[in-house]
Amino acid sequence: RNTRYQANAGAINAANVGRLKLKWAFGVADATQSRSQPAVIGDWLFMGSQTGVIYALDAKTGCTHWTYKAQSGVRTAISVGPVGPTDAPTGYAIYFADAQARAYAVDASTGKELWTRKVDDHPAARATGAPTLYDRRLYVVTSGVSEETAAAMPDYECCKFRGSLTALDATTGAMIW
Repeated sequence: RNTRYQANAGAINAANVGRLKLKWAFGVADATQSRSQPAVIGDWLFMGSQTGVIYALDAKTGCTHWTYKAQSGVRTAISVGPVGPTDAPTGYAIYFADAQARAYAVDASTGKELWTRKVDDHPAARATGAPTLYDRRLYVVTSGVSEETAAAMPDYECCKFRGSLTALDATTGAMIW
């Protein structure tokens, strides 16, 4: 449901946090920061990177199932949802957006791209909020977070972008509004 809800809320608490032990670690090549919150579904962990690589990992071992290379750095949380008809989904996809305001749908089991859509053409548009999946629609928010930097350039006309919200068909990537 992409609520970031932990079903087993008692798994980590104040009484046992001091006894936690590292099970595995995963390094991301050429990345100095992480801006993408992972998603865990069953035994799979999906994470995005500053370099634009999406990793599908085995949550128990840290081994890589597959990788996918987005066109630029991934800045958003990853959402997971069904693909196909409402009454008979054909599988699951992961949904995320990048630092160039592009939204993506990637098959969760194979890493195959299902679709990509540029959601805002403003040069300062950046997808920074988690794409939200509801009723087979994917809502993608963009901000003008980089407009402050661009305003330092003498030929940039500042303060023309406040952000946007775009609704996409989660199955096809077609723009709804």
